[in-house]
Amino acid sequence: MKKIIFAAFTLLITFQSFALNAPDSWNGPDIQKLLEQSFEQSFPNAEHVTWSNDAGGYTVTFTVKSILTRISYDKKGNFTASLRNYTGETLPFFITNLLKQKYSKYQVYGVTEVTSPTALNYFVKLEGAKYWITVQVDMEGNNAVVEKYRKQS
Repeated sequence: MKKIIFAAFTLLITFQSFALNAPDSWNGPDIQKLLEQSFEQSFPNAEHVTWSNDAGGYTVTFTVKSILTRISYDKKGNFTASLRNYTGETLPFFITNLLKQKYSKYQVYGVTEVTSPTALNYFVKLEGAKYWITVQVDMEGNNAVVEKYRKQS
């Protein structure tokens, strides 16, 4: 468990490693340029990179090894959140094992990993014979079904 928490902490540090603590006097174009330069250094293998900005800040969307990722920053360039979408093969072992034990009649269809400065959660879409369910799992292994839909016959 300590290894998993360490890995999650390392992932969070990676996302924050190129966030900026820019002075208030910097303007948007300067911060965006610095974010883009830092991003290129942190994710040299990123593909399909797109940047956007709005009143809330900046967002970069990209893929690395078929994992779709979206990272958001506030107007000062500070990391606010990230979303990663991938298949079950990328899930940490302890979560895969937990799901197999507790939801043995279901197969992993897809995963959305949500990271914030204070939390890391997995939303795992599972497919069963009669239902689709989404299970939220946190880093301590706490889990709960947050969605359940009956499949059409």
